[in-house]
Amino acid sequence: MSNYTKTTNFATKDTLPSGNAAKIVKGTEINTEFDNIATAVATKADTSALTSKLDTSAYTAADVLTKVKTVDGAGSGLDADLLDGVQASGFVLASAYTAADVLTKIKTVDGAGSGLDADTLDGLQASAFTKDSDYTTSLSANGHVTLPNGLMVQWGRAYISGNTANASVSLPTNFTTACFAVVASKELSSTGEGDNSGIGTTAPTTSTIRITNGSSAGHFRWIAIGH
Repeated sequence: MSNYTKTTNFATKDTLPSGNAAKIVKGTEINTEFDNIATAVATKADTSALTSKLDTSAYTAADVLTKVKTVDGAGSGLDADLLDGVQASGFVLASAYTAADVLTKIKTVDGAGSGLDADTLDGLQASAFTKDSDYTTSLSANGHVTLPNGLMVQWGRAYISGNTANASVSLPTNFTTACFAVVASKELSSTGEGDNSGIGTTAPTTSTIRITNGSSAGHFRWIAIGH
């Protein structure tokens, strides 16, 4: 790449006196000038085109990144190799993220201890079921259990003197409304011992039941149901 440089200064020939051999224009001189012009034309850079080119010093990775970021995103067609350093195989395709797929995965970790808190069970809210906390209990020798609907079952063991009618036995806790039924049975020490006993004729109250013992003294086990 070179500029045109004159080999012969033809203007100076005009100042030479006539008869000076240097005043003569030679064909070789003209030929040399044409060769110089041809070389310059063939190798000279097109400076007008260079003005639209980017300097190599400005063509940096940071510059490229800045320019790419102005046209990336949805619809750009840019196909990256990684996303935050992760290959595409490290992600789940949106088309695979279906309700059925989620259900399949949940079923591998649900159950006792999973901490999964569902909104319904077989389509029913929790309010449709009875919880342990809905029961009031006293699990002892003389105890009771109260069902969520208010029905109460009580039980106990009482010592009744011999030949005693309508002996009063206090309940572990009072019924709210009434005692509906009582069953009592004496503990027998032998197979030959007679059982001449039963529920007393006096009606039970919300706080007591009655047991009649028509034989020797002993313990009775009883169950009372009420509300």
